[in-house]
Amino acid sequence: MQKRGIVVAALCAGVLVGCADADDQLSPDCRRAESALQPWGDTMPAVMSTLPPDVDPREPGEQEPDYASAAAREAKAADDIRARAAQVPSAELRARLNDVADAFDLLSRGRVSPAHPTTPSREYFTATTRMNEALHEIVTACPGIGDENVPLARRS
Repeated sequence: MQKRGIVVAALCAGVLVGCADADDQLSPDCRRAESALQPWGDTMPAVMSTLPPDVDPREPGEQEPDYASAAAREAKAADDIRARAAQVPSAELRARLNDVADAFDLLSRGRVSPAHPTTPSREYFTATTRMNEALHEIVTACPGIGDENVPLARRS
């Protein structure tokens, strides 16, 4: 379980890493967007660890995930992202951050398929697709977001 968690965390962190030169710096809007995505980064490893057994097989004796708690964490992350997104002056970035939050809401309501409770639901795939598209647009608008090597203040 721990090895899987490390791999999942690395994959989630990789989504936010943009391609920026060491001389590039994040604008104030991008810094706020990066801050708004913190709840996403904190929550995604748990999302990945609560995938249905067909996607994420359990180790023998491993306890079934608490899906209700996972849904509550995702809904809270969505609320936190929206609250932080409200502080982003850029309407385009704010809209994409709200897309991430909306996807978290959808994800929290549909993890498994009612017809096949061991497989992800259509809502799960829709949510993750929307989330990935929004994150791609944010990273494109803010190269270097999530990259610890990019200074936080823009030079004149």
